[in-house]
Amino acid sequence: MVYAEAPWTFKGRALYQLQLVKADEARKHIPAELKLVEFCGYTLGGVYLARYDDSPAGAFEEAVIMAGLVWNAPTSCAWAARVFVNNKEARDHGIKSVGLPSRLASFQALSQAAGSSKAWWGSSAAPAAAGSSSSNSGAEVVALHNVDRGRRALPGRPVAVLQLPAVARTGFLGPRLRLSLPSFSGGTLEHPGLLQCVWRSLSG
Repeated sequence: MVYAEAPWTFKGRALYQLQLVKADEARKHIPAELKLVEFCGYTLGGVYLARYDDSPAGAFEEAVIMAGLVWNAPTSCAWAARVFVNNKEARDHGIKSVGLPSRLASFQALSQAAGSSKAWWGSSAAPAAAGSSSSNSGAEVVALHNVDRGRRALPGRPVAVLQLPAVARTGFLGPRLRLSLPSFSGGTLEHPGLLQCVWRSLSG
């Protein structure tokens, strides 16, 4: 295992898209003993997508599907329903050390940014697939495939298809921000108990 003692530093780019999730659906992915933070039948979930240029496991890509917010006094945090990475060391670390439902995955670029847009996913992504198209010529489309054997992998069928927002090449891109994103982990076969809160610090 390449991971030393925490804290761990990851450098790269990340996209965090918040999304309202129906509470009934979110509860399917959250331990029954945890209280779901909800309002009018909805909780706050989302998708976290990252490309790390440098980390304890080297360069890799990650997608985290957040089921919703859960309450564990004295705070509430996001709960990860699924974590997909394309690095075996990162997958094993998530499962064995952090209590995350990590899966080994592949990230396939179906189309890339064009025209006045700048690639968010990056120039290292694979060329656009033959015959593929996007409804937004300025956006990138990435397909996420679960390739983890024995963990409900579906060969040839993507778990999700993500359309990434276009990024302007010029002009004001907004202020630089630094965010700390707390999340709970645990409730897995390897770590049935709730682990302490895990923090992701992002700056950009």
